[in-house]
Amino acid sequence: MVKYAVILLLIPVMMMAGCSDDSSPTSTPSTSDDPSLAFSSTSVTMCSSDETAISLDGDNMPEEVFALSFELQVSDADVITFDASQSEIGSLFGDEAILFTQMEDDVLYATVTRIQSDTTWQTEGTVLTLTLQAQAAGSATLNMLVDALVFYNEAGNEIEVEGINVADVSVTVTN
Repeated sequence: MVKYAVILLLIPVMMMAGCSDDSSPTSTPSTSDDPSLAFSSTSVTMCSSDETAISLDGDNMPEEVFALSFELQVSDADVITFDASQSEIGSLFGDEAILFTQMEDDVLYATVTRIQSDTTWQTEGTVLTLTLQAQAAGSATLNMLVDALVFYNEAGNEIEVEGINVADVSVTVTN
């Protein structure tokens, strides 16, 4: 009898939790000293028409990095979208950092830079935060296009960041 009561209590709880925002970080912190760019969550589950914020974070970034250009591609824009103009700049490039974004098709082109007078530098922090909007049930991936990842020094010259680790995020949208 007790088993049946427990099962009956669990069913409504499972039904209510079936479409919750599961955007809490699920990534494992890097144990390496290599620099990384990764999303705050490796996997997000959301309901259609919901929104959730997700940040792109840098860790162990070398001090000579003054600016960063990158591209993020949505694998299925029928499932998720985001408004590039609503991107929020993070703390990695200092309090006065500048963010340029442009959205074309399913790709976000972005550049973030410190300003010359800002002496603040952190080796870890948020590059930017995006608000994902669920469009329809399905799965999609937000991919960091590694070939388009470019780092710049204070003089504006491209620099190589050795051993950079990049992680994408998988998004599942349920009804």
